[in-house]
Amino acid sequence: MPATPPPTAQIAALLNQAEAAWASGQLDQCEQCSRDVLALWPESAMAWNLLGMVASRHGQLEHAAQLMVQAARLDATHAQIRTNLGIVLSQLGEYAQATQVLTQALEIAPNHESAWMLLGQICEIQGQFVEQAACLRQAHQQCPQSVNLQLMLSDALNTLGEHAEAARLAEDITRRYPQLADGWSCLGCALEKLARLDDARLALQRAIQLKPDNGQLHVNLAHLDLLCGQFESGWREYEWRFSCEQMAPLPNLAAPRWQGEPLRGKTVLLIPEQGHGDTLQFCRYAQLLAMRGAQVWLTVVPALWPVMAQGVPGVHRLLLPEQVMAEAHAVDYWAPLMSLPHLADASDDTLGYLTPYLRPDPSRLPAWAERMAALPPGRKIGLIWSGNPLNGNNPTRSLPHAELAALAAVGHVQWISLQMGSEGQRPPPAGLHWQAWGSELRDFADTAAILSQLDLLITTDTGPAHLAGALGVPSWILVQQVPDWRWGLSGEQCDSYPSLRIFRQARQGEWGPVVQQVVTALG
Repeated sequence: MPATPPPTAQIAALLNQAEAAWASGQLDQCEQCSRDVLALWPESAMAWNLLGMVASRHGQLEHAAQLMVQAARLDATHAQIRTNLGIVLSQLGEYAQATQVLTQALEIAPNHESAWMLLGQICEIQGQFVEQAACLRQAHQQCPQSVNLQLMLSDALNTLGEHAEAARLAEDITRRYPQLADGWSCLGCALEKLARLDDARLALQRAIQLKPDNGQLHVNLAHLDLLCGQFESGWREYEWRFSCEQMAPLPNLAAPRWQGEPLRGKTVLLIPEQGHGDTLQFCRYAQLLAMRGAQVWLTVVPALWPVMAQGVPGVHRLLLPEQVMAEAHAVDYWAPLMSLPHLADASDDTLGYLTPYLRPDPSRLPAWAERMAALPPGRKIGLIWSGNPLNGNNPTRSLPHAELAALAAVGHVQWISLQMGSEGQRPPPAGLHWQAWGSELRDFADTAAILSQLDLLITTDTGPAHLAGALGVPSWILVQQVPDWRWGLSGEQCDSYPSLRIFRQARQGEWGPVVQQVVTALG
């Protein structure tokens, strides 16, 4: 039913007091005034909504959702009430329900900026990047003056590889709002993907000038510096990552964080921060600390434990994440794993000469060797064409499934798909045949056992690419024109992993010629 005005002046005054208390952050007063309203007028949708917002602020999300559902039932015409409910439902992980109530909010108020923004964020969280861009295009049409929605659309298009359009939207913002740091940052990220690196640097530096304490702006510049081989400044700027909202918080340990102090006789605990590939790449830096006389402990997530339990050079002990707090009293320092190049004075040293530094679990080898032996004669080549579908880099770094068809021209090969997830369930393109083993991989130890027995791995930018490099397995990696910083901008050789050969796009987004290069190289 639609909202009705407060039936008495007393109720109207109490409701005004509740709203004012919420606006000023006086949660207890807001709650009390809202309850006073409901005691006199149980049909007040706004009072139920305010109680829900207070409960949400206190972290009582399920209770908040119940209160807001009641508010929405009482007022079918209030878009903000449904948007508030959508926020709480998304925080609860109830994305389908959140999408439903936000869609209802937009039917009531098609130009409701917050509802559109949240819908776009929900798509992003679920890895629905195409849907996110479509949603934000519609939002931009409905709210053409919204800077926030235009920035979100620019970012979404950059994620999908529509870099020119992303840059155009961001550049428009910098013209209209030249003092808006986020506009310059958005422009810099798009220009980087367009390989306009000098222009990208100027834009990112301008963003930092306008908002010097914003960690994400420094991280964006760090990625560009690292991509361009400016490692000293890149790693220094990358230390800003811990002030970014999306980063996991630093551990609250009694021991101090290592800042480069002498380590002889000291125990250092290394904490991984991000993806599995980052742990696989940067665990090698433990050797530098061990050479300084440190006893190095490394935290390892369960998926990596079986392969890293075979030994990581320089690491004295492995810990699971849940063991860290109980064991932290025994360490002298701790350090984030990806801070080691900066802290260990190795900013420009990729330590490629230390490979291989991981090895497969011997107990996993026989079963996969038997599977390999049962295959018909031919080179045994592994295939991975897509990474984590929730990663915002995945749309542009993954090889479209259809492009794999060109590999059918290569003879005397037994193709083995190690692709996991829904992509791994897809049949081969017409004319190509493979063994699909991706769904059988329990963890990285299985992957390592297979990789060590292949003639070659062909992969895009994925965690197994790092595992292959750490194992010293011959691998070819296919990357976009402007790839992740660790693959550099040119050349076939990979400084971090000498066993890897890099095949690069000549033009951003064009994978066909890259696959043809692979076909030619395979003979």
